[in-house]
Amino acid sequence: MKSVTTKIQLGLSLLLLLSTVASTNLFLEAGAEAAPMAERNAAKNTATGDHLLNEKSAAALADKIDQLVSKDFYNADQVPKDWKPAFKAEHDNLLKSKSVFDFSQSMNRALAKMKASHTQFVTKNDESFYFMRNLFGRMGRDRGRKLEGDYVGLGVGGAHAEKNQVRYVLDGSPAIAAGFKRGDRIISVDGEPYTGYDMWYGKSGKDVAVTVRRNNSDVKLTVKPVKKDFLDAYVEASEKSARLINEGKHKIGYYHFWSGGEGSTDTFSEAVGTSLLQADALILDLRDGYGGASFDDLDFFFRPRSAYPEMKSVTRRGSSTMRQYFDKPLVVLINKGSRSGKELMAFGIKRSKRGTLIGDTTAGYVLGGRFRLLDDHCALYVAAVDVLLDGERLEGKGVDPDIVVSDNLGEKDEVLIAAIKNLKDQLDGTAKP
Repeated sequence: MKSVTTKIQLGLSLLLLLSTVASTNLFLEAGAEAAPMAERNAAKNTATGDHLLNEKSAAALADKIDQLVSKDFYNADQVPKDWKPAFKAEHDNLLKSKSVFDFSQSMNRALAKMKASHTQFVTKNDESFYFMRNLFGRMGRDRGRKLEGDYVGLGVGGAHAEKNQVRYVLDGSPAIAAGFKRGDRIISVDGEPYTGYDMWYGKSGKDVAVTVRRNNSDVKLTVKPVKKDFLDAYVEASEKSARLINEGKHKIGYYHFWSGGEGSTDTFSEAVGTSLLQADALILDLRDGYGGASFDDLDFFFRPRSAYPEMKSVTRRGSSTMRQYFDKPLVVLINKGSRSGKELMAFGIKRSKRGTLIGDTTAGYVLGGRFRLLDDHCALYVAAVDVLLDGERLEGKGVDPDIVVSDNLGEKDEVLIAAIKNLKDQLDGTAKP
């Protein structure tokens, strides 16, 4: 697969910025996930102690972040008004931090005062740290290098979930193999109370005993994390999500666009053009995961059939068909975990009336962010660009669905059920798109 990647700099055009930096879905949620990590002793979180801080190193880290926020934050007026007082209020707590996990709790409280998306301090024990470093690193100094972490395939807490509640499970992941389900509440990992992503740290290749609460009963699971490049993992999960749903005489295609970034557009195009070729309609799921998408990802839905003839390749071993357009009914699923680049996609679909949006209003996290790797253990993501779409600002507002169906993380996926019914009615001629 080939992809167009762009180095992220503030001097880039808005179009390139949107296609690459509107790219996080969990970053503001990471504050909710990072806070409990401070409850654990730093020595338990790392075997080497390389996340430990003393007053001098904590002060240096705090000062560096202060400088970056003051320099990069998109709204200069907010720096003296909101940032400086918040930073001052947390300064003593920052200096007392014994680890980057303690530090993250205090720093994220200060950053939250900016009331801006794409503004977060993350550590090596936040899943988003791995994903974002992979996403941005391939476009910068780490081009061609993969940063592998302890991958499980769970999105826990944030948005519309409790801090220990599974919000999503990635297709083809160790978590799927272990039997995790949306809505599960993680009670313990290897006998210890669940506190956050650090529970998986250093456990790749090992069987990890997990207790979850499901329907008021405790369920025992065993998961084996793997070393994985997180960006690759999300793209692979998207690829593995593609399937055909038989609904009476109709075949409804389904594809979960788990994230944008390198490889995601090609994977999406290939699925819609080949494995989902027989679909009479399509469900495009933009719920949860990460952003990183752009308007280019919608091209398949607006191409005219006359300009993109169906291509059939014939060899001695057989034949295959490829189609580079999709002109059939479309439903797009959104929720509070749909953010950043995925909100651009939702906005484009709704405004053009190309498809029907079903679910909850999106997050309203539509600023352009700049990712700063501070060292091998932590990073700062800061909103550097405000974004307007034909004069409309989605930040703090989001995109409303055409049909409201709350995503309650219950045993049944009510949003998906509603989407299947809507498309069946469209195909049967009993409902208009």
